[in-house]
Amino acid sequence: MSVHAEPSAGHFRLIGELDLSHRVQLKEALKPLESVDLAVVDVSQVTYLDSTVLGCLIGLRKAMVLNGKAGLVHIIGASSHIRRLFEVTGLVKIFDLDGNVPQISFQSTDIFKGSRSPPITSDTIS
Repeated sequence: MSVHAEPSAGHFRLIGELDLSHRVQLKEALKPLESVDLAVVDVSQVTYLDSTVLGCLIGLRKAMVLNGKAGLVHIIGASSHIRRLFEVTGLVKIFDLDGNVPQISFQSTDIFKGSRSPPITSDTIS
């Protein structure tokens, strides 16, 4: 898994397979977005995600609202499989999956890398 972020602009790209083994690192990586009104999460390069990621995104939105922000989270680039997860769980009601967000250029460096196995360890965080 890789994460590219421009937290001050609220832009975040997830790459690869995302599951329970990435929960702590994903929550930490999302933390800077808690202080923005609009977070844009690009999942176009995600090959797998589970409910752990959905929980992290719900937590992000909740933290944004608790910090007095608008709590808008746009999910862009969702495959049909990922879109289906949001639909089945009812999360399409709180996350925008329509991609009504301008094109985003990610030029930042990796925050951390890993894969589904082995899990990310603290020494893989850049």
